[in-house]
Amino acid sequence: MDNDLINTISGKDVIMAYGRGRRSYKEHVGPESSCSGLFWCRYCLFFLNLIVWAAGIAMICLGAWTVANGAGLKLFDQLLNEPSYLLIGTGVAMVIVGVYGCVASVKVNAWGLRIFMLVVIALFIVQVVLGAIGFFLMDDLRTDMSDIVRKAVVYYRIDNNLSRDEDMNALQIDFKCCGGHSFSDWEANILYSCNSSSALARCGVPKSCCRGTRDAQCGYNVREATEQYTAMFTYTEGCIVTLLKVIKRHVSIVAGLAFSVSILEIICLVLANIIIKNTVYHRKLLPSIG
Repeated sequence: MDNDLINTISGKDVIMAYGRGRRSYKEHVGPESSCSGLFWCRYCLFFLNLIVWAAGIAMICLGAWTVANGAGLKLFDQLLNEPSYLLIGTGVAMVIVGVYGCVASVKVNAWGLRIFMLVVIALFIVQVVLGAIGFFLMDDLRTDMSDIVRKAVVYYRIDNNLSRDEDMNALQIDFKCCGGHSFSDWEANILYSCNSSSALARCGVPKSCCRGTRDAQCGYNVREATEQYTAMFTYTEGCIVTLLKVIKRHVSIVAGLAFSVSILEIICLVLANIIIKNTVYHRKLLPSIG
């Protein structure tokens, strides 16, 4: 019987009730108590919180990937850093909730379970709000990214902004893309325009667009030929197109994780509520049980 004693919000000794009366309790307490519904509720809650913990780790990894993806995304630091840190923060919160839920399910502490339920509800609301914000801001993100790349292309090697030029090069190299929406966007740059006075750069693309080798002349005059011929030597898909594919793929992963975790959180709330309701005071009952 001592194994069934736990602490509740008042710190008093109570016992998990398996029925509504003393007779029901006497029939179920003992070696067979591990087969009770309450036992399975506790350990289902434990394993569900392990899954929430794992999903939180996955979200942290996705956010960290965006932050630490080298110089390839440095051009969009002002756009992607904040969402990435929000993703990491949400993942950390999920890890904490998962660990806390595991402990609360094992300890069967009524106060702890109530706090757990409040935290899960708060996390659920935050996830819904962030999901809605992300959905409605996708078009704005696409527009802002297009504007940044267009400016980087137009002023490439023009205004001596070496940092931005290096970021543009890194973007094209890391994501195997060229220009904004296509390699033909380089026509907007006066050095790479087909009307340029530069014999080497005219009708060409930067060497960071080249496939494989990147010697000094690999991108020269490549836009004078057909796109099929150009594609043999340089990337032709625009960086915005490539990035949106990557973002949509990762958004799908995050959305799938968030939806799955939301279902798990609702189940955790139900299980925690069942455990709390079945944890009752038996201080007066204990002396009368023979």
